[in-house]
Amino acid sequence: MNASLATGTAWMVGMRWVLKLIGLVNTAILARVLTPEDFGVMAMAMVIIELAIVLTDGDFEVAVVRRHNAERDFYDSAWTARLLAGGASAVLLLLCAAPAGLMFDDPRVTVVVAIGALRPLIAGFENIGTVDFRRNLDFAGEFRYLVLQRFLSLLAGLALVFSLADYRALAWSAPASAMVTVVLSYMVSPYRPRLGFARMGDLSSFSRWLVLFNCARMLNERVDQFLIGRLSGAAAAGGYYVAFDIATMPTRELMLPAGRALLPNFARIAHDPVRLSEGFAAVMGCAAILCCAMGPGIALVAEDLLRVFLGERWVHMAPVFQLLALFATLEGIWLMLDPLMIATGRERTLATANLMFTALLVPAVAVTAYVAGTQWIPVARMAIMALMLLGMGWRVVSWGWIGIGPLLGALWRPVAAALIMAAAVIATRLDVAPILSLVWSVGVGAVTFPLVLAGLWLMAGRPDGAERMLLTRATAQIAAAR
Repeated sequence: MNASLATGTAWMVGMRWVLKLIGLVNTAILARVLTPEDFGVMAMAMVIIELAIVLTDGDFEVAVVRRHNAERDFYDSAWTARLLAGGASAVLLLLCAAPAGLMFDDPRVTVVVAIGALRPLIAGFENIGTVDFRRNLDFAGEFRYLVLQRFLSLLAGLALVFSLADYRALAWSAPASAMVTVVLSYMVSPYRPRLGFARMGDLSSFSRWLVLFNCARMLNERVDQFLIGRLSGAAAAGGYYVAFDIATMPTRELMLPAGRALLPNFARIAHDPVRLSEGFAAVMGCAAILCCAMGPGIALVAEDLLRVFLGERWVHMAPVFQLLALFATLEGIWLMLDPLMIATGRERTLATANLMFTALLVPAVAVTAYVAGTQWIPVARMAIMALMLLGMGWRVVSWGWIGIGPLLGALWRPVAAALIMAAAVIATRLDVAPILSLVWSVGVGAVTFPLVLAGLWLMAGRPDGAERMLLTRATAQIAAAR
């Protein structure tokens, strides 16, 4: 099981990092062609666009992945349901376009929302056959498909940017990307879907909780940009939007693809409590190591990173950027709960937990923004996320997925290593050009964290856990390479 999890996760993490590298290149170019205000218009419109999409999208492809004996009628029903959901999203967005512009007092938002209606309408035609990459654990095939899709979308988006050179380029890039995805999906999969309604009842019972889950997650991600757009305007919302995307990138681009690979693996062992518990313990240990390395690491190099990749006009976002990176550390661990809950049929618990998170976050963020200022919004995020992690930690212990001792053991060593890494990076910081300072600080952190973590593990008596599993896998890979 560990070999399967490691192989699938490696492919998915590699895929996400390649995709994000393409996205970073795109952002670096856009940040020099467009203004923070252009990004802000898009950020405010995306609050409406994403809400309309998640209200109608039931993640029907996930239902196909989880089902052990999915036949053609199930595939066709899932494709039909997604097609109908895309049409419903498009109609809803067209109805909301004018009110959205009035709400943000910016007519450009109306234009972006109206253009955005094309995205779900086109995306609904994507070939459902591509889900077989995940069902059959063919992560290499999915890697090739999604990387090619992102690369072609990048080319289309850059063509729009250089031809339009304003916020409209960002708006039109979404339907252009959807068109690329649809065409490519029929090229890489021989499956040809057709309209079908036989399994709509099964899909409905599964997707209703995921709709709530997706709505809750979207709201807790976009509430910041909504409030900042309302209180401070498009330029401030755009700065926060870009800072949020880059600050949370390292942890999300490790945890989300890992979850994508974990879901089909966990689905295969959901009936075996012992193997499920072992898998979850290994996953949580690895998640703690990766998040504690990446989140604090990117917070430590915030100013240099913004100067090098985005330019001087974005450096004022460094304090908010640092706080968001620390929030991403906690969020990364939270994201590891998703695949296991879906695989074990706990969609309702997952949706309820995310709804509770949103119910706590929205008022906390609003009060913080009005009382202390929008720059302190990430602190409210961290406080609510820490509270939710404590609650979910108690729940997973009560379910028997992991004991208190192993859970604490998986957390304290990465946290201590992150603190020592921070001290080392701060103490050795160089007053040189930003690119040299960035490379030096990243190098210090990359050396310090694993060495300290290994030392703490040895001092603890080399217990079973993520460190031992990672060491065993690394040793096996080195031996295989030789």
